[in-house]
Formats: sequence, structure tokens, C-alpha cells
Amino acid sequence: MGSPLDTISAGFSKELARHVEIDEQPPGLSEEELFELGQRAARMTLAPLVWSTKVGDRWDVRRVAEFLDVSRQAVYKRLRTGSLLGLPGSGTTWFPVWQFDLEHHVVRHVVAPLIEAFRRADPDVDPLVIAAWATKQSPSLGSSIPAEVVAEGGQDDRVILAAARAARGLAA
Repeated sequence: MGSPLDTISAGFSKELARHVEIDEQPPGLSEEELFELGQRAARMTLAPLVWSTKVGDRWDVRRVAEFLDVSRQAVYKRLRTGSLLGLPGSGTTWFPVWQFDLEHHVVRHVVAPLIEAFRRADPDVDPLVIAAWATKQSPSLGSSIPAEVVAEGGQDDRVILAAARAARGLAA
């Protein structure tokens, strides 16, 4: 069919044509407003795909509960208390895999203080901000990627300090 963008566009156009029969300009909406409506629909639809490529491997609530051998309620409690990073998704919450110790089936100890560093700077920090920071090179970590440093283990103090520096930079 072509590039991924061409394929997505063709699928979107086909589905739109199946459900929406608009032959004339709807009353009360300008061409600019219709264009903005299309842009907003594309952003909402593609956000999960875009974020999954930016934050790396991720698990849904069911997978995290199984991995940790806890209930879904326990996973959500950890999310609320800031000992687990979860990203809003369509009908679920996504959890970046780098925060889990895959060998011991636990959440890495550094996750809660890392989240707290961001929350101290901004109590309403968007978890996507934390996830985006974790997957980009950090000057505070010698250009290493925080998520990789966390996954390797052993440098918790450096990661927490880097998170605090990044969070202060966001709050400024």
C-alpha cells in the first residue's frame, strides 16, 4: 500500500466514509473548524501508537498484576501512591517495563523516589513527562538514557539526582 502514513490515512478515510455522510459543509462549522476537527481526531487516535514508540516496551494492568502476583487493585494503589509509573491509555493504563526487575518480579526500588523527585517540583506532573524524560539521553547521567540505567540497576542515587535536576528544570 505504501508508507505507514499512507496506510493509516487510507484506513482512516475508508472508515470515515463508512460512518459519516457529509456531502455539504455542516451548518455552523467553517472549513478551518472542520480541518481542526480532523487534526484533533488524528491526535487522539494516534496518541497510543506515538507514545508506545517513545516510551518503549510497556505492559497493561493485567500483565503487571500477573508479573507482580498482585491484584489489579494493588497495582492501582501503587500507581496512586507513586511507587509505580503508569501512563493513561485508551481503556487501560500502560506501565513502562524498565521500572520492573524482570528477574525478581518486583518494582525497582528507584521508581518511587524518581517519581517523587518530579512530584516535588510539580505535584501535578503528567506521568508522560516522566516517561519521556526516562527514555531520552540525560546530561546528568553522562548522556545515558535513564530507563536503561534503571534497568541495569546499581546507580539509583545518580538516577534520582538526575530526575530531580530535570524536574527542577521543568518547574522553572
